[in-house]
Amino acid sequence: MLFRSVGNDNAFVVVDSNAHYAFVRVKELPVDQEVPLNRFIKHNLGNIVGLLPYDIDSTQCCVLISANGIIKRSRIADFKPSKKPCIELLGDDKLIRAIVVNNNTKKDILIYTDNGMGQRFDPNAIRVTSINARGGEGFKLRNDSIVGCYLINPDNEFLLYVTKKAKVRLNETKFLPQRVKKQDEMVNLIPIPDRDKLLSVIGVNKKDKERLRSEERRVGKS
Repeated sequence: MLFRSVGNDNAFVVVDSNAHYAFVRVKELPVDQEVPLNRFIKHNLGNIVGLLPYDIDSTQCCVLISANGIIKRSRIADFKPSKKPCIELLGDDKLIRAIVVNNNTKKDILIYTDNGMGQRFDPNAIRVTSINARGGEGFKLRNDSIVGCYLINPDNEFLLYVTKKAKVRLNETKFLPQRVKKQDEMVNLIPIPDRDKLLSVIGVNKKDKERLRSEERRVGKS
């Protein structure tokens, strides 16, 4: 089947849970047609955890965070075609997210774990290292693993925590402490009963909160 292509040189970097990555040019992708990314790269990718806009002149960085608490921050422009992973993962560890952050960003990152624990930190405090660097231990985990990350927008007045068994909790963002050093203890974001797990974190503002309350009242009357 013939397909149309986009005639530009924009590219992005695809990162998977094994910390392997590949470059894909937009003009290589067909329009209005679904195709596997492996068709355009030299090795198979696993679960995708990040799409990084690639620009050789950009100062944007990528923060890489693994399930076992390994963290690394590198310039996206420093990614070069390679079969080596972009962060060293040991044992059964896996990459959870590859987050794009601007240089001197005002947005904090919240990491959260299976057991409902979390830590808020300033990504600017993570030293920028070479793409070939191993990464370092970033968080104190106790029989727990990181399952997700959320880039907190300054407009997020509240954070909504959702578990796999549909338990929710809404907290004010300003009361979530920011860590001073990596040895700081994590905080309990939401109590997790047996056989439940923290699934996701969503940032909301005051208008969103009012909509949530209205929906709760409507459901309660029905």
